[in-house]
Amino acid sequence: ETDLRIMGMNIGWMEFAVAGWMLWRMIVPQNVKTWAEENDVFMIPLKDLKNKIGGFLDDVRRCAAVNSKYTKEENIEIAGHLRKLTNISGRDLLPADFEQEKERTNPKYAVRMYPERSRKTMSIKKWWEKTKWTMQELIHEIINQMIEQGNLRTITNWWKQRIAWTPGGSSSKRHNLDVYKESDKRIQKEDRPNKKTVSETLDINDLRDWVYSKPRGIARVSTKPEPGFKRRALYAQDDESTYIASYASVDFEKCMNIGGMVAKQTPKDVIEWMNATKKGHNNDSRIWVSLDYSDFNKEHSKLLLMLLNVIICQEWLKRRHERSQDIIISKAICSLWTAKSHINAWTRYP
Repeated sequence: ETDLRIMGMNIGWMEFAVAGWMLWRMIVPQNVKTWAEENDVFMIPLKDLKNKIGGFLDDVRRCAAVNSKYTKEENIEIAGHLRKLTNISGRDLLPADFEQEKERTNPKYAVRMYPERSRKTMSIKKWWEKTKWTMQELIHEIINQMIEQGNLRTITNWWKQRIAWTPGGSSSKRHNLDVYKESDKRIQKEDRPNKKTVSETLDINDLRDWVYSKPRGIARVSTKPEPGFKRRALYAQDDESTYIASYASVDFEKCMNIGGMVAKQTPKDVIEWMNATKKGHNNDSRIWVSLDYSDFNKEHSKLLLMLLNVIICQEWLKRRHERSQDIIISKAICSLWTAKSHINAWTRYP
């Protein structure tokens, strides 16, 4: 009977979404189904699902609970099955809200402050001072590890290995292969070569020319349709700044397991994190968390990223008299280029 009602109130809606809605109802535990029925969730048309309960589900994700009448375990189980509920409602091909994206470039979009206990106030200047000090300490330790491990690569050897590490995203230099596309009838006009393919048309001299050029960063924006009618704005970085920043930061993640951080998150890292979480701790102040940025553009600013790369450059230059001098100088130059590119950054909107 409930399935018939679901189909009746969703006539004309996407068939896969309606089928997914009924399938979800069939497979969830009984207490989840009971909660949904008691709150008439199945009586909400899928087209209205996000507007009707989207805000409530945001609270559920934050609190891992739905109602105080349930036990802690019951709340966690029900909340777990509700986390991605609106994803069932469908998806579309509409563009992202680019006006909202532009608003996020405003320096006032995210203001950061640090408490000054002596004055009982919050200070933006103090936050920058603390952030700079923290980054200096962290970068010093990371680069120490990189040099001690002795695995630093020259920019030439790193470039020769590019087929192994170049990402497969869209390329700003895809027109390098236009002649090849025209010569092969099997390749359609709408086909686009990705970064990995285009990298085979480049050589080390191209990279050197980019390093000697004026630093800049250009992002091409597009929309990634996601379940639940999410329209995620994607930013594809230009090839020049991508390659230079890649050499500046190569192997950093391998040396970042400091103070509980697990930046690379290999399967081994994840297993160790899970085991540490399950064992419990004698020291109550020690907490293991999995951190994921909900909005990278909100959590970071171009000035902050510039400062980070300037500090990386300075740390490399402090080691310029140590072994692998040519590598250290190359890394310092690429880090400084990347820092400058962050304050000469542009976005191409559709």
